[in-house]
Amino acid sequence: MEYYCLDMRKRTKRVAIGSGCASLLLLCVPPMTSSWMTTTNTYHNNQNLPQNNRRRLLDLMTGGSALVGLFPLISLSPANAFDRDTDKFSYSIDIPSTMKQSAKPVKTHQDEVNFGSESIPRYQYGVTVDPVRINSLKEFGTPEEVAARVVTAEINRDGIFEVSLLKDPMESSDGAYVLEYLSVGKRGRKNYLNKIFIKNNELYVLTAQCKEENYTTLEMELKKTLESFQV
Repeated sequence: MEYYCLDMRKRTKRVAIGSGCASLLLLCVPPMTSSWMTTTNTYHNNQNLPQNNRRRLLDLMTGGSALVGLFPLISLSPANAFDRDTDKFSYSIDIPSTMKQSAKPVKTHQDEVNFGSESIPRYQYGVTVDPVRINSLKEFGTPEEVAARVVTAEINRDGIFEVSLLKDPMESSDGAYVLEYLSVGKRGRKNYLNKIFIKNNELYVLTAQCKEENYTTLEMELKKTLESFQV
């Protein structure tokens, strides 16, 4: 892994990304000063996408559910199909049967659904949907470029010290970008998984998270749920 460091006072923030996109970290954005990330950095091959649209798209990718840690699962839970269908967007996902739908008190997306386990404290999934001006993820960037942006935004969150991509970002067979990274901060070490779609000018983001110490136990269930997410 190659590291790019942000030295803030005497604290050092580190971003670790595979060598294929390490150079993108030179475009690291400044700390966020509001609930929406504001950055003037651009990628060289995204000049056709207006700057404010790039900002907004990244905000929507990284401003989803603030998921927290979880306890180990012994085995895979049965899954329940969840379908969300409106006149503007639709998606489906198979959510573990231990999950209960919940809502955030403050609305920050066009649509947002969160699921929390009734038996495993702080084990959650979240799906957000927002309108965008582009019609494909490729218009925003490659999987590596999107991952670099997401990771950089994560490290600029308050209380985050280090963020590392755990696997090379990839485009799945269904056209989504799949990201997996580790975030280290005041609340511990957490694994994040994202599956991101853009379809018909709607941005769909599925986010899952678990404590690093529990990831090996939960990995199969987490990835099965990510795979089931379709738009």
